[in-house]
Amino acid sequence: MTQQMIFKDASISSFISSSGEQRRRERFLSRNFRLDHDRNRITSMEGEYKVTLVVYSGVPDPVWSVHPRHGKFKEMKHLLDDARTKGVAYRHQNLPAILGYKGFLVYEPGAEHAELMLGRETTALQKLLLSTMPEGLINNDLHHRIQQAIDSGAISPNLNVPSSHAPSTGDVKKDVDVIEHYAPKYNPERWNKYDLIRTYNNCYNYANQKITNSFAQPGYASGNPITDITPAEATKACESDGLVKMDVDPSAPVPEAPPQPNCLIALMVQEGVDFHCYRLDQGGLWSQKPGQTAVTNKDGKGNKITD
Repeated sequence: MTQQMIFKDASISSFISSSGEQRRRERFLSRNFRLDHDRNRITSMEGEYKVTLVVYSGVPDPVWSVHPRHGKFKEMKHLLDDARTKGVAYRHQNLPAILGYKGFLVYEPGAEHAELMLGRETTALQKLLLSTMPEGLINNDLHHRIQQAIDSGAISPNLNVPSSHAPSTGDVKKDVDVIEHYAPKYNPERWNKYDLIRTYNNCYNYANQKITNSFAQPGYASGNPITDITPAEATKACESDGLVKMDVDPSAPVPEAPPQPNCLIALMVQEGVDFHCYRLDQGGLWSQKPGQTAVTNKDGKGNKITD
């Protein structure tokens, strides 16, 4: 695929979403990883800062707290204040819709919104935030890649977003209830407009056109949750949810959109780390939602995803 992958050696499989089976699964979708994902919603104690490393697409991002007694707390707070003064502390909606490292979200005690730290101007702060992460949350290889991404300064916040956001209330429910099947129209506003929907739905939600606000995981809807992040386990879990595997030769063209009411999904897996889904839309182009970022029909280089 034309998607610029930060992760190496990703295996790819293609699926057709089986609508008949999925209808029987829909009532279970709200369970998809809600319990596990909620564990990552750390409620900061008084004076603590909550930090989220935004790096995954399918699985929840690592979250931890930095207490005022932490050895690097004062330096962190100083660099945060400096970023705000210089106008380089961004919002959640400025997360770049790419795979791999996307920055740090920092929740100050009592703040209504998290602040995004990303870009050359806050390199020192990003390195410091990475150093406060407890051991074992990510593997050494991924840690090294994140360090390289920070040092390069090549990843920048997405500044091409509206200056204001509608609240995640009102008639959101009406929009959530609209379920499309087949090769759907590309409609990013449905997923990007409301903070709640954008933040708590991932690539698997988007590819399956199901808003659960729970970072859906393969197999959880059907009671057969994915146990290991491998191509085989991910495939089995997706099939348990009602998706049907298509055996496509690697040298063959990407299949056309299947007959209604099915739709085509491409599943990519970086073994032991993460998974990612793309969705084929009307017009023959693909779109994606990398983790808690915005929906996009472009790859990491800003190109339309054609195959």
